[in-house]
Amino acid sequence: MNRLAIFALVLAGFCWGTTGLFVRALSEIGLGVHDLLIVRLFVMGVFILPVYFVDRIRSKKKKDLKTTAFVGLSMLIYYLGAIAAFQNLQLVVAALIIGSSPLIAWLLPLIIEFRVPKLSERKQGIGVAIAMIGLGLLGYANAGMTSTAPATAIAFYGYIGGIVSALVTVLNARLLNRLGTNAPQPIEIASATVVFGLLISPFFISSSGHETFYGLEIIFLDMISHPWLCLGFGLIATTIPGLAIVFASKQLNPQTTATVSIQLQIWSGILAWIVLGETMSAMQIAAALMMIVGSWFCIAHTKVT
Repeated sequence: MNRLAIFALVLAGFCWGTTGLFVRALSEIGLGVHDLLIVRLFVMGVFILPVYFVDRIRSKKKKDLKTTAFVGLSMLIYYLGAIAAFQNLQLVVAALIIGSSPLIAWLLPLIIEFRVPKLSERKQGIGVAIAMIGLGLLGYANAGMTSTAPATAIAFYGYIGGIVSALVTVLNARLLNRLGTNAPQPIEIASATVVFGLLISPFFISSSGHETFYGLEIIFLDMISHPWLCLGFGLIATTIPGLAIVFASKQLNPQTTATVSIQLQIWSGILAWIVLGETMSAMQIAAALMMIVGSWFCIAHTKVT
């Protein structure tokens, strides 16, 4: 079970790391950030909701709908926070803030309980420190290569969005780890995320200047025209990591689970190198290696419930 939980964590990081490739391709056909969120939620719903309803019909066990709804809504807030961060900040700054979740996860219990770290926490702290130094080094290496925020950006919204996304990662990990086997199943949380997201999707459409039905028609026409891209975006970059991270969160401590935000950036760079031919510099490679070592150190000193 230890190995399976760690495999799920790495799988989530890898699959979320493919997001940049799909966003790059889908943006070229005219889909904006809010359109992309609708696409990923719609595709995830196609796969998840039928299975969820069948499970609800067949299962005799009473479900904790309040916790499911809370975690599902918080996952949607994570997506919205990330959108706000990337819309209103330089890409490097947004990535650094969202990627700070391992540090927040490590510091939070010490602040709440007002104590010094235990031996196991000090060991994990070493891994967190190495990973965060690597993340900062990567941000420095990428700073000159990254486009600035748009002229209409409001930095305050970007910082708030990035911090919210990082906090949601940590708080969800703490909640699911505390509940353990009593936590909602991954498919239940994914279903709640889809339902909440699709309910507020008309707001996304109207904010882009289109009438709701006209905007949805444009999005669905793009999906029909590029089915494999949209399928990959919704399945590989959304559904699989969404299920995997919930499974991992129930068994790994929050500090380890939060390294997923570091891992996805490592995979993003590697995949961009392999698929897009975007060669990494020596500093980027060194930063990635530090992030890998730091994440491994956290995983090596984790506890499985």
